[in-house]
Amino acid sequence: MNPPAGATYLRDPTLRDAFQTLPLRAVTAARSRLEWEVDGRAVGSVPAESAVRWPLTPGRHVVSVRDGRGRRDEAEILVK
Repeated sequence: MNPPAGATYLRDPTLRDAFQTLPLRAVTAARSRLEWEVDGRAVGSVPAESAVRWPLTPGRHVVSVRDGRGRRDEAEILVK
């Protein structure tokens, strides 16, 4: 899963917000849709081979993903 647990990301004050996103990706054996959430809020649903682009927001966040079989993974990250 990307992002990995414990990762820290730094926002660049010289870039516009539209260019400060994090690609959320996961690998699954099943060809199903992946449902992504950040801090319990849905941020996207994509085929397993695709990514959701989440805008970097300062603070601690829990990123989670669930596949079509209900398997779930999550990681806590920090954005500064």
